[in-house]
This record gives sequence, C-alpha cells and structure tokens, in this order.
Amino acid sequence: MVRVAVAGGTSGLGRLVVNAIIATKKHDVFVLSRKDSDIFASEPTVKLFAVDYEVPATITGILEENRVDTVISCLHLNSKEASDAQLNLIEGVGKAPTVKRFAPSEFGLDYLEVAKVDFEFHAVEFKVAAIEKLKEFPSLKYTRFITGTFMDFFGPPPNPPQINVISIIIDPENAKAAVPGDGSATILITHTTDVALFVATALSLTDWPEKLIIQGDRLTLNEVVSVAESVKGSKFDVTYSSVEDLKAGKSAELPSNIPRYAFLPKPMIDGITQTVSIGMAIGLLDIKGPLLNDLVPEMKPLSLEAAEMTADTYSTAPRPVVLHIGDPILYNEAIYARFCELYTVIRPSTEERQRPEFIKALKENRWGDFNAIFRPYWSTGGEMGKWDAELISCLPQGVRVFASAGAGYDWADVDELANHGIIYCNSAAACTESVADFALFGILSTFRQLPWCTTASSDPTSFTRCHLDATALSRNPRGHVLAIIGLGNIGQAIAAKAFAAFKMRILYYDVNRKSSEVEAQVHATFVPTLQDLVRQSDCVIVATPASPDGKVLVNGDLLAHFKKGARLINVARGNLVDEEHLADAIDSGHIKSAMLDVHTFEPKVNERLKNRREVMLTCHNAGGTVDTHIDFERLSMENIEAVLSRAEMPNSAVNAHLFSLDI
Repeated sequence: MVRVAVAGGTSGLGRLVVNAIIATKKHDVFVLSRKDSDIFASEPTVKLFAVDYEVPATITGILEENRVDTVISCLHLNSKEASDAQLNLIEGVGKAPTVKRFAPSEFGLDYLEVAKVDFEFHAVEFKVAAIEKLKEFPSLKYTRFITGTFMDFFGPPPNPPQINVISIIIDPENAKAAVPGDGSATILITHTTDVALFVATALSLTDWPEKLIIQGDRLTLNEVVSVAESVKGSKFDVTYSSVEDLKAGKSAELPSNIPRYAFLPKPMIDGITQTVSIGMAIGLLDIKGPLLNDLVPEMKPLSLEAAEMTADTYSTAPRPVVLHIGDPILYNEAIYARFCELYTVIRPSTEERQRPEFIKALKENRWGDFNAIFRPYWSTGGEMGKWDAELISCLPQGVRVFASAGAGYDWADVDELANHGIIYCNSAAACTESVADFALFGILSTFRQLPWCTTASSDPTSFTRCHLDATALSRNPRGHVLAIIGLGNIGQAIAAKAFAAFKMRILYYDVNRKSSEVEAQVHATFVPTLQDLVRQSDCVIVATPASPDGKVLVNGDLLAHFKKGARLINVARGNLVDEEHLADAIDSGHIKSAMLDVHTFEPKVNERLKNRREVMLTCHNAGGTVDTHIDFERLSMENIEAVLSRAEMPNSAVNAHLFSLDI
C-alpha cells in the first residue's frame, strides 16, 4: 500500500487522478489544496489538507506527520505564480523524510526536449524549472509522466466534467480540420481518463524511471483526420497551415471554439492551438521511449477511433448496449466508469435473472437490442442456468460478444453461441496464477501426506502416530515425473512453477500440441496418448476444460493405466474424474493419494473420499483470490471493448475457431 499525496487534486486532471487511485482500493490518499473542501467527505481513504504553497515547511510537516511516501503534482502550471507554488511544493517534499517519490506536473510533451527548440512554447520554462529544482534532492526519485496531447481535444468521448477542452486540429461537430504542416507528422495522444488510470497503476511499481511515457494512440495528423471522417461518415473541410504561417499567427479557426471564448479569451485559445500545432508539425509530439504501457500490459487505453465512436459530436446513433448480469463492479470502478462512457449498460435485477423471467424478458425485448453480455463474477449472474439453445435463441440478433468471469464454460453452449454470431470469451488468464499456485499446494499435499498431518494434530495420540508413521509414506517432489492434462495458460503456469520449485520432469497431454517454443519455455514434453502419459507419471494434474457433453476423462480404464502408487490432482472440473473409481483405486492402494478442489456434485463431496488421510478435499478454492476477481472484471470489460470498439477477436475467445477473421 502506498500513502500518496496529490497536489491540485480537487479539480481538473488532479481530480481524475485522485478518483482513479481511490478506485484501486489499494492506497491511502491525501489531497493538497489551496482551500479547505468537503468534496471527499464520503471517501474514508481520502484526507484533504489546505496548504499554503508559499510556506514549504508546512507542506513538509503534513507529509511527515501522515507518513506520505509518494507525491504527485497536478498543479496547473499556467502562470509564474503556479510555477512558484510547485517549486515550493518540491522544496517541502524534498525535506520530508518519509517521501521517496515525486511526479512533477508534466502530463504532456517531453519538455526537456521542447526546451531545445528555438521557439517560445507556453509554460516550458515552468516545467524545466521543476526538474532543476528536483536535482537539489538527489535521494528523491522522480518520474515525468509524458502523455502527448490529451485525446479530449479531438472530440472524444463525452469529456470528464473535470476537464475543460478546446478543439485542436479537428472540429467533428462542423466537419472541419486545421492541420499543421503537411499532415505527415506523427503524434502521441492519450485520453485524460487513461492518464489517470495509468498514474494510479504506476503507484504499484517498485521502480520509477525519470520518464514514463503513457501511450493512448500514435498516428499521423492525416490519420487523425481520416479516423474522424470514417467515424463521422463524411469528408471534412481540411485546411493545411505551414509552420511559418503558424508562427506568424495565421491558422484556420475551428468554429466549435467560438462559443468557448466566453470562458477562455480568444487570444489564449489561439495561443494554445498555435503552440500545440507548431509542436506537432515539427515532431515534438512524436514521442518515443520506454512505455509505461509495457510495464502494466493489463491496461488497455482508448484508441482515437474507439473513443470517437462514442462521441456525441460524431454521431447521433445510440451507443452500443451491454447487458450486465450479476453483481455490480467491486474493484475496477475507474475502468467501469470509462466502460459506461463507451456503452449504455443495463443490469437486470436478481429476480429478472431467474430463468423463466429472464427468458420472458428476452422474448418481450425488455432490454432492447443489446450488443454484448457482461458477467464479471462467477458467483452471480448465472441464475438463468445453462446457456443452451432454448436460451440463446431468445437473444437479440445484435448480440456480438458474451464476456464472462471464470475459466470453465461447460455451462454455456459456445458452439450454439457461435451459430448465432456470438463470440464467447472466458477470463482464464485472470485465474492462471491462483490456480497454478493451488496446484503446487496439491503436489505438496499428495507427496507429503498433508491431509493426515493437519487432521492428526487435533489429538495427542493421532499426533504421535502421524509424527512417527507419515515419514514412511512421504516423498519429496523433486525429480519425480509430473503429468499435466491440458497445457493451456493454467497448465503452462503449473509446469513452469513445478519445474522452478521442485525440478520435476514435466510431461503433458493436450488435444492440441503446443509449439516447441512453448514446450521449451515451460520444460514440458508432449506425450501423444493419455494412457502413455499416466503410465510414466508419479503425479497427474487435471487442468483441462470439461467436455461439452460431460464426458468423464479420468475413468476406471484410465486409472488402471496409472503407475502404482501415483497421485492425482484435479483443479479443473469435478465431472472430469470418476470419483467412485478413484475411491476404488485408493482403497486398493493403486492410487497413493489425491487432492480434489472440484467435485462432481458440488457442493456435495463424495462420501467415500471424505475424512481420508490420503485425500485432500477443498471447496473449489483454487481460483478464489481477490487478485483473480480484479482481473475477472477487467478482462471481461476489455474483451467486450475489443469486439465492440475495435472489431478485434479477443485472445480469450474460446469459440474463435468458428468465426472468420473478419468480425
């Protein structure tokens, strides 16, 4: 957990940053403001302090008293007075012993590069002064968040209320564009909501380099116009201005800026558009370098096209509609807020999700012609039962994607969904780490007799017996042969962890053999048949999806092929293992021990496997961590956005093979 202070956090980008940090539910937030305010009174993790930026010592005292370790400046550097406030802030931060990291108010160009250009750009001297001031405190780590121009200035999407915008380059409302140079220059643009999300995510990084680039989209000025024309569905009236003309103050006026002169004087808007346009034309927005995106690949920023598709200034067509089944979002509130900007989200009540009522509602078109189904939790949203032909046939024709939490999908007929043109996406990647970790626990459980060791500890007699006798039945996993049935994301993670932790020899079976690169990466060797696989193995882990027809995989016949004294672990689906035949094999001594996290008739477990010292039974807990559920939410939203906003096939689309490449 980070204790972070945001200077200028009551409005503008600072308010967005504070909201994004709050939404992570990971950090304590302190807001530094010139005036006292109760705007965060309802947020228990936020404290606001009114500070005098002319007295650095008071800032030092607040930071030290509250053990703040990171400070982000979002002060709006539009004047010498504002710049002096940030310099005093840095003075106060640098003398606070608890503060280790600082981010100056940059959020735009690489101003150290801009300062090298022979042209007077607005506020550059203020940005450079902050970096020079930071050099006075060598123990204070700092990073400059470089974002390029805010995407908000190009029309999309409905702007956050905290951001006041003007039109730069394009005026979608009036189908006009004022392009600097010949339009071939490349620019970096990022939406402010994404800037805030990335800054909040960066708090969890252990190291802050001196520059972190946040990339929303990168394209040429001519491509910006083309995207706008494509989304608008009409050609723009485009005017090109040379750098010389721009320096002389000659540029086309965008009509949508005229009403804004009421709150921003025309000379100010002209000055901003002039300097930004010149910067674009001479390549200052073609910012390159290490991307924060690469350090947090789970973050998926808005592209210009995706953002413009939902902007009211581009189209009067309604936004795509998403049917959200299940509980509200619990963790990714900032991402969900942006999701709700892109789409109209409808969440049926619990009563409406019961199968008879759900089918009735679909037939009467109660929720209209929605385009996506969003199920962010495994524990709720399944009240309507199996998604079979009866249910799927009631869906509107416009549904294109069903994105759900969880790895398994035996409850949904994904082939039938494909027949109706619906891509089904699971969230298997979200639970990869948690399930793989649990499988390692299963390895230790079955090799070291952990069920016996834990239950025997409750009684002195059984304690003594276990202490004396368990040794003869226990083995170290190291060097033994581990078989994995199903080498998907989870199977690969199990293989990698088992090899790294125990140096086990890894064999696997999968209906689709993996590439030699994947096999080498996880130290796994392919075996072409299940019988040959289990015959060679000391421990077998089931990590494959259930068959749509409910076929049992580990049946009596396959168990007979197991090496005598082998171990079995199931972290996949309960109906993949014939539990009665497994009990027989344990009774006979053919199977030495087992660990089952999933069961055929959950929540009931097999009576013959209960309370046995050779068997560890858990309650379908393998994927159950907070981290998993955070990613369930995030991945489900990203999968919907990939289909609806980018027309891309998501990586986790389990029925992708039934679609053409063009979706």
